[in-house]
Amino acid sequence: MTVTEKFEKAINVNQFTITEELEMLNLIVNKYNFLSVSQYARKEKISQPAALKRLNTGKVMFVEMIGRKFIIG
Repeated sequence: MTVTEKFEKAINVNQFTITEELEMLNLIVNKYNFLSVSQYARKEKISQPAALKRLNTGKVMFVEMIGRKFIIG
């Protein structure tokens, strides 16, 4: 069983409290410096469509959650 599978199982059986889960999420978000597409576009001095094109072509890593894409800075 991989670490990811163990983590998923622990979450599914409510091994962690919601506070602990939110703290873990916060650690990950801060470690990888998630940027919205518009923040990334401003940082790179490109348009939002150009930023989205980079996402679609796989030139930048991103994660999709809550219906939005976040670029891993």
